[in-house]
Amino acid sequence: MKTFFKYLLRCTLVVLSLIALYFVVAFILSYIPADVEEVLDEKNQTFYIQSNGTHLDIVLPAEAIDTSFLNKLQVPKSTKYLAFGWGNKEFYFNVPEWKDLSVGLAFRAAFMQLEAAQRVAYITRSRENWTEVKVSSSQMKKLNDFIFSSFVLKEKQLVKCDCPLEYQNVNFYDAKGNYSCINTCNVWVNDAMKASGVETSVWSPFHFGVLHHLE
Repeated sequence: MKTFFKYLLRCTLVVLSLIALYFVVAFILSYIPADVEEVLDEKNQTFYIQSNGTHLDIVLPAEAIDTSFLNKLQVPKSTKYLAFGWGNKEFYFNVPEWKDLSVGLAFRAAFMQLEAAQRVAYITRSRENWTEVKVSSSQMKKLNDFIFSSFVLKEKQLVKCDCPLEYQNVNFYDAKGNYSCINTCNVWVNDAMKASGVETSVWSPFHFGVLHHLE
């Protein structure tokens, strides 16, 4: 019995050490700027970062989105902006609020690779809490390409998901990749920023690591 408890204690210490290491590494890399190519072109376009305190979305003006991409998104006529948020399909479909998060789902999200979905919200007006990001035309194209490349295509069409929850002015689509503690929704935003040449962190699974570089 003593041997069992010693083994259990060691396993617990290993898990706690790994969790602590994860947060230390995430904190350090969140504040180290990524090596992105300097952009000398005029920054004449704007996109936004939207945060709910934990999760980030990339918000693009409708006119800044490539027409062929826009036509695939079933955009309502009153839409001025589109918010894109890559994330865990189970979170989107089963956790409308944090109080609905189960221990099982939290464990799977932390230690397993889960299916991803792309959440697209259709917005009619700008929000004061958005963080503005100025970019050049070439950077905006790279951002468009990165976002579009994250969608699953079947016969050249986006694959729409049937969400069991009711969301207003929101569609969900199958997305490439898998969600995990290493590849979170905020890592996707961070990668999008790096791909388009916007200053951001080396790696950040948390929202503050991205927002810090935009202050």
